[in-house]
Amino acid sequence: MRRSQRTASRSEPSPPRRVLLRWLGWFLLANVGLLCLISIQYFLNADLPQTVRGRVFLALAVPGHWALLGLLPYLPLAALATLYPRRRVVMASAVTLYALLALVIVIDARVYLLYRFHLNGMVLNLLSGGAVAQILPVEGQVFAIAGLVALALLLAELLMARLVWAGVARGRGRLGLPALGLMALIVLGGQFAYALADARQDTAVTRIVRFLPWPQMVRMDNALDRWGWVAKRARLAIEAPTGERRLRYPLEPLACRPPREPLNLLMILIDGWRFDMATREVAPHLWRLSQDSLVFERHFSSGNATRFGVFGLMYGLYSSYWNGFLGERRGPVLVDELLRQQYRFSIHGSARLTSPELDRTVFAAVRARIPLETPGEKAWGRDRQITDDFLAFLGQPGTGPFFGWLFYDSSHAFTFPPDYPRYFSPILNGINHMALDNQYDATPFLNRYKNAVHFVDSQVGRVLDELDARGLLERTVIVVTGDHGEEFNENRLNYWGHNGNFSRWQTQSPLIVHWPGKPPRTYSHLTSHLDVAPTLLRDLLDCTTPIDRYSSGRHLLDASQRPYLVIGNWDNLAIRQPDRITVFNELGHADVVDQDYREIPGAKPDAAILGEIIKEMGRFR
Repeated sequence: MRRSQRTASRSEPSPPRRVLLRWLGWFLLANVGLLCLISIQYFLNADLPQTVRGRVFLALAVPGHWALLGLLPYLPLAALATLYPRRRVVMASAVTLYALLALVIVIDARVYLLYRFHLNGMVLNLLSGGAVAQILPVEGQVFAIAGLVALALLLAELLMARLVWAGVARGRGRLGLPALGLMALIVLGGQFAYALADARQDTAVTRIVRFLPWPQMVRMDNALDRWGWVAKRARLAIEAPTGERRLRYPLEPLACRPPREPLNLLMILIDGWRFDMATREVAPHLWRLSQDSLVFERHFSSGNATRFGVFGLMYGLYSSYWNGFLGERRGPVLVDELLRQQYRFSIHGSARLTSPELDRTVFAAVRARIPLETPGEKAWGRDRQITDDFLAFLGQPGTGPFFGWLFYDSSHAFTFPPDYPRYFSPILNGINHMALDNQYDATPFLNRYKNAVHFVDSQVGRVLDELDARGLLERTVIVVTGDHGEEFNENRLNYWGHNGNFSRWQTQSPLIVHWPGKPPRTYSHLTSHLDVAPTLLRDLLDCTTPIDRYSSGRHLLDASQRPYLVIGNWDNLAIRQPDRITVFNELGHADVVDQDYREIPGAKPDAAILGEIIKEMGRFR
């Protein structure tokens, strides 16, 4: 009798696909509830929103965020249930995947409470590679607790799976579609609420998403303008966040004394300006300027993409802080001090200052009185326009020092006026990025880039000539650099442009600093974009506060040994050392390569350096 019962049990047909899919939907919703409970840890030390709109957004954002993350395992599980509708297989897979997701969130919450940032490639590498024990005092008790937490999560998932199945089997899951529809409305409502708050500069709302790991939020500025929800001019004012700020920046108020005879400051950025493109042939005006300036020949950007290069240059902080400062609409202390010392501002970007969001970070304090975009279809036309605008500013009456900021874009767009001389040939007439490979002849493409840089140099030459004609050249500190480099497959690894790797081609830029009163000199020690802001604060604005109170950089003239530089982008972070570059991706994988970007067999990340960097990434949070 028992054998026949076992045989009947084995031959019992699996439930229909629709029943399994219904169970998966309810199991997803149950896990959203579990993740909401786990996420309470993120808000233990947080100043929760005091406004009604902030609380409403919080109520929508938290379940909506976990619903989106919960879709990551749900989608492959739904495919499995459709193609192979076996209850035990589907349920076991679902329990395993959602238990793993919950465990990752628990770990991330603990990391956030310790360091105030979420899991990233470096931390994952430490956790998976065993190096964490060399940095943190991890004892056997901690591993035992971690094991118990993992077991508890697995048991919780098993219990939820059984309870949900019992309800579905009894026909109590037929409200699944309305429930999923309600969850979809919560997700969409949270996204729309964020987009509206972002357009209105409501930082009391936008800053909330920073507490949640890996948020994916939409922006709808233009659409909201068209619909009449937000007036464009109404978005220019910055609303300070209510309650305590979560960023501890600076760590103490700056002590600065305005000099009796202050110098002007002009910062010129050239998009994609590479370290070997400051020569007499490619950039003659800037080359002449360099002959009477401080030249840093081993200078690296803080990122291989614009937002992270400009962020490091203006804040002196790692790229990992970008999202935090964007969420709080917090500008750099450099701009704050320039305002305090009553500098007149002339800020001009050829590309829009809203993408990347420099208007909501670097220039948040002056957003309402600077042009956010420059008219013109072509980059070369906009480059001419920002030059004209700055020259017009120089001709305006005004007292006190000025701060000029020019960001040229033709070198990024590989463009120049049709009638501009072709100084470098042969030249590529049109760029077909699909044709770029290891067999492609890079010379015509590189020549087009050189001609574009030459054109930008001509615009910079106009600025320098006007400063000289007005007697301002010897009263103005001029900083000229690039936001990142540009690669044309120099390492024969089929890398083109930027944001692709962290080789010197994509990260090393010229740095020319014309400083009245300082004799010209070329420096060969290692410098970073992180060093520019603290140097200006110390020497130009006479700030005596220790640099480590507001920056991760050092003084540009500090030639002491520098064991590494940190360079970042959206998903990756690189540690540049004299003999290697260690690159961490978002999944925690670490590649250790030489200076030519070839893998170093058997090389592993330096755990001690990782520990220093991780602490620095949380020091201002």
